[in-house]
Amino acid sequence: MTGSRVRSRRLGAILATALLGIALIPGLASAANTRSIYLGSPDAQVNSGILLPTAVSVPGASAPVNSTLVPVQVKSADNQTIAHTILKVNWNPTGNAGLSLNNYYDPASGNTNKPSNCSDAGTVITCDYGNLPGFAVRTLNVIVDVAASYSGSAAGLFTAQANTNNENGTNQQEFLASSGSFAVSAFNANSVNTFVPPGQAKQIFTSAVGGAGGDVSTNVSFKSAGEIVTIREGTSSATDYPCPAGFSCQPSFAEVTTTSGFFSTSPFFTWTLTAIVPKTYSTSQGFIAHYATGALTPNWTLLFKDKSAACGTNVAAKIASAHQCISVLTLTKLDKTSNLLTVTVVMDHQGGLKY
Repeated sequence: MTGSRVRSRRLGAILATALLGIALIPGLASAANTRSIYLGSPDAQVNSGILLPTAVSVPGASAPVNSTLVPVQVKSADNQTIAHTILKVNWNPTGNAGLSLNNYYDPASGNTNKPSNCSDAGTVITCDYGNLPGFAVRTLNVIVDVAASYSGSAAGLFTAQANTNNENGTNQQEFLASSGSFAVSAFNANSVNTFVPPGQAKQIFTSAVGGAGGDVSTNVSFKSAGEIVTIREGTSSATDYPCPAGFSCQPSFAEVTTTSGFFSTSPFFTWTLTAIVPKTYSTSQGFIAHYATGALTPNWTLLFKDKSAACGTNVAAKIASAHQCISVLTLTKLDKTSNLLTVTVVMDHQGGLKY
């Protein structure tokens, strides 16, 4: 072997080692993605790629539409500016019947007006956020109504996509999120799931008594601060709103839960409970017992025969001093064996009721 061939092979080995060393130096690898951007429901970094709509059920034929809140967030987790960020939210990509757009807004703005940098066409909302500063967060609350005519798929009911400019040619430009297997709950005569937008006065109710509606019907009215509302009616048990000690109760209970839980201004939280009761039921022995959500013992009880439980002519003053009162109480004949009890309670809070 000649000396020149030996030197050539050694040089080749040295060059190969040098190239390998360069490839291992951090930051010099090809197709590097230097961004930390997340798309999902708040916190988008925790829920990356995941949209989390609030629970919603199909309303009854005579009830108002129910709604779901779909919060969508774009979050930067590093200090670089991201050029020209566009968010698109599709609130009905699969064309489900019975869905309609209620509103969309930026919760950080302090109002529920549609943002000036957003527009909507068909089922797509588009927001142009321009250059996204380092560590910036942009959130869009999308409210979608569900009508009694709703029918459709549960997979990917809502989707979102964020796109940015590709400054260095290797950064990821497209970010996707979906509600996955989230589903609208079927209609149920004894339960309701809905979101009520901020500032909206709302009346929500279950089916009337009798048949699928059972022995009790719930009707609540309030002014919303942006409330996720769940109504649930059922039969009491030792672990689900048992009758308070020393009282004789009807078997059913009603429960309403909301996001805030408290309603300190008119019309407060006006709850009308309508119930089928035995012919032997008497208002002189009747009462309403209120429970904190999920509690096993009541935090207050109003006796129907107690005149101090009545709201009187100044409801606001009564709520300010007592926090709850009875505004309507009637007991009428229903059939040969049953009567119909209607009681309206005004209160400044949510919870569960026994009667």
